Amino acid sequence: MATENLSLESSLRDAKERLKVDVNVFPLPGIITAILIMLLLNFVSTSTNHHLGLQADIISLSSPQQKSGLIWLAIFPKEDKLIISTDDKIKFELPLVSATLEDLTPLVKYLEKRNLEITTDMTLSQKFNANHTKVTLAVDQALNYYHFRPILLALAKAKITRYAFETIILKENS
Repeated sequence: MATENLSLESSLRDAKERLKVDVNVFPLPGIITAILIMLLLNFVSTSTNHHLGLQADIISLSSPQQKSGLIWLAIFPKEDKLIISTDDKIKFELPLVSATLEDLTPLVKYLEKRNLEITTDMTLSQKFNANHTKVTLAVDQALNYYHFRPILLALAKAKITRYAFETIILKENS
């Protein structure tokens, strides 16, 4: 019986030594990799906008005009002209390269008239917000700063100091 115990102990010892393998794998690199992949997937899934980079189609619908106390101007190039379209569906054309003060006169008169209407409406409704943006300029991404610099001059001539920018991408009609 002693020999059986001895042989059993020796066989167990041999099995333990055989199964004993030096593990040189550290879990830290795997954990760091998994955390980085989770962060990347989280960033990509929350910051991806499927509309980003798509071209904007401006849809014109005939509906009654809503007075919002805001002037919206869409600015885009067409051939050698700079087209300015308003929220009232009024269009102004300026030379693309350099506009003179005479070219800006109709736009300045329109801006002054709209500014007077907005201030009158605000006064009569007794609702005034000093931080209210009066003009939003929707500028085509193809334009550079020097293209819409005359429009900023027209805003200054009309005594409008609060304006904001947004960008638009127009589809080329071909």
